[in-house]
Amino acid sequence: MGREYSVEITSMAQEQVFQIAQYILRKFQDPEAANQIVDRLESAILSLDKMPERVPLADIEPWRSKGLHKFIVGHYIVYFIIMESELRVRVTAVVLGRMDQKIQLDQMEL
Repeated sequence: MGREYSVEITSMAQEQVFQIAQYILRKFQDPEAANQIVDRLESAILSLDKMPERVPLADIEPWRSKGLHKFIVGHYIVYFIIMESELRVRVTAVVLGRMDQKIQLDQMEL
């Protein structure tokens, strides 16, 4: 049986998920759609407790060299690092895929 990791979501990533939900509520006035997006993101993030290394590294340097992974969930990208010695995954950012990723990553703390 494979190892199980704990999943940690930074306060920045939590705020980004909240902002995504708020945007959908304001733009589309559809609470159900906002809840579905949040549920889908949370489910995907929690799935990182098993085999997080299955997700490829980000394709942007210097983050790739720092071990940052890029997990695509619908129209969003979940960025995370694997802290192997602690069996922990730290989700560092959740951003809309069509945004300038370099700008988003520059604001992120590992």
